[in-house]
Amino acid sequence: GHIHNFTPLIWTELFFFLFPLNFFIYGINDIYDRESDEINPRKGGVQGAILRKDEINRVKWLSGGGIFIFLFISALSKNWEHLFFALIFVLAGLLYSHPFLRFKEIPFLDSIVGGPLVYLTPALIAFTTHSSFFDLPLRALLIALPFIGFHAVSTLKDEKYDKMAGMCSTGIFLGRRKTLLFALLLTGLPLIYFVAAKDVFITSILGTITAGIILMVFLKLKQDDDLILPITAIFVF
Repeated sequence: GHIHNFTPLIWTELFFFLFPLNFFIYGINDIYDRESDEINPRKGGVQGAILRKDEINRVKWLSGGGIFIFLFISALSKNWEHLFFALIFVLAGLLYSHPFLRFKEIPFLDSIVGGPLVYLTPALIAFTTHSSFFDLPLRALLIALPFIGFHAVSTLKDEKYDKMAGMCSTGIFLGRRKTLLFALLLTGLPLIYFVAAKDVFITSILGTITAGIILMVFLKLKQDDDLILPITAIFVF
């Protein structure tokens, strides 16, 4: 919120979120998703690599090294709330894909861990550099609900090939239409709240996403990539 909040710690952690931590999350995912990736024609290019066996150890070492340095830097803040959310982010990213728990194959838990815990925790890590988590307005936590729905919809992209590999995500468990309705519910509830609160900015974003999900339901679009044009048109309107 203020220029004095941009400390060397924040710039360093920002760098880690730009590349090393993304490499960690998607690298771990590529290691343990090889079976489904190998039969998925969407993989092997810009949509995701198919790791060779001789690359796996290298990815593990690079991912682990980046995580160790990141947590060490977070600990230097001597801010235990900050370090706590850094640990939550790392554990969520690891256990989402790792066979030890592999949350990505547990319906609903996959979308809770892979949605808000992975993609919203960085915001909490940033927030706790200058404020306590307990100072966060309760309504801000409502933003977590749409992220659960976003993740559930994203699993539909690979539904066919994940099912062939014996996996069971929220999208596979509910099926396409119910997954979209599930996402619509989780986006619609916060939307109602923010409309009532007259928060124009968040209402416009959630309204656009809600309209996009409705289009997916009624137009029967094959994948969320097909929504880029209609969502842009709705948002501009």
